[in-house]
Amino acid sequence: MKYFPILDEVFSSDSYYFIIIALVIAVFIGKALDSPKINVIAMLVCLLVYGLCEMVCQSCGDYFYELISLIVGVVSIGGFLGFLIVFIVSKLRRIKIDREEK
Repeated sequence: MKYFPILDEVFSSDSYYFIIIALVIAVFIGKALDSPKINVIAMLVCLLVYGLCEMVCQSCGDYFYELISLIVGVVSIGGFLGFLIVFIVSKLRRIKIDREEK
């Protein structure tokens, strides 16, 4: 995990609490929006934020920026997972509804 310091930190410490909190919040937001298109956009934004945080973590030497990018990156991983869960569940529900109508 030399090239991914945020993922390394998630697997080596207890910062998975941030992922769980962000996942729950993202599930509630994704369910409230109830649009697969918006969920996909939110997933892409979370991945973009995570990628930027990884780059900041590797390029800057300041401890403060590294800590902030670590927290934001971990939260964006949780957000991505939450929106992904909502997207998959909504697609499965639509498939089930389409089968019941036929």
